[in-house]
Amino acid sequence: MRQSGTYVIETSNAIFTLAITDANNGSLYSASYSGVSPKSELSNIDDDGYDETLQTSIDGELQDENFDVLLDECRREIIDRGGEILSVTEVSDNDR
Repeated sequence: MRQSGTYVIETSNAIFTLAITDANNGSLYSASYSGVSPKSELSNIDDDGYDETLQTSIDGELQDENFDVLLDECRREIIDRGGEILSVTEVSDNDR
């Protein structure tokens, strides 16, 4: 059985997109995440008075033979890098 999906994860300090796929032969699962965290303490106010909040990118990739282990590793990294998980929304297109 193929276990894969794409998720949007909101944490206390960032928003992430997590994509999990398995290799064609089913032996190795891969996950990649990309997140953005606002850095309000580094805000810039431009000449028009607009607050251009600078953002920092938070990206990573993981692999494991076990889907559940990979999911747990992703969860730990996202919490470590983005704070407490507030919500997870699956955005996969399962009709393909």
